[in-house]
Amino acid sequence: MRRSIALSCLLLTATAFVPTRAAAQDLGLNVWAMEFAGVAPSVSHIGAYPGLGVSLTFPLDGVSLSPGVGIELAPDTGYWGFMATIAADFPVNDAIGIDAAVAVMHDQLGGAFGDATFYAGAGGGISWFITKQWTLSPSALVYVALNNGPILAIAPGVNLWYGF
Repeated sequence: MRRSIALSCLLLTATAFVPTRAAAQDLGLNVWAMEFAGVAPSVSHIGAYPGLGVSLTFPLDGVSLSPGVGIELAPDTGYWGFMATIAADFPVNDAIGIDAAVAVMHDQLGGAFGDATFYAGAGGGISWFITKQWTLSPSALVYVALNNGPILAIAPGVNLWYGF
């Protein structure tokens, strides 16, 4: 119950940043890969996760907000989970943007939902606007487990976005 309340609060907080009057600029398909590594209480490999998701981009004055949801699977360890993110992109010029992101994720081994670990994370990255429809974004986030331990993890990764 405590996990559900914490996850709900985080998702509601993230969606509070989405403007209600703005129209979606782009529906996007996201394909990513990330290494998820525990750094405390000990250094450990949690999994290498490819993922697939969707996002909407809301343009504002000087920033674009992109909430998204997705699913990922670490074939090397058997863990998988769902993610919800919101990214803020601050364009530097027509080709580069600086990103800030927050995320919540659920991570479980196989079908063991009752043993799932829930994480909250934040970090940043850089976006390269390859074309109007393609963006490549390397990033790094730091995550903390909301249950199942004290676990602190880092997740360097790269996302490829395709806008419709």
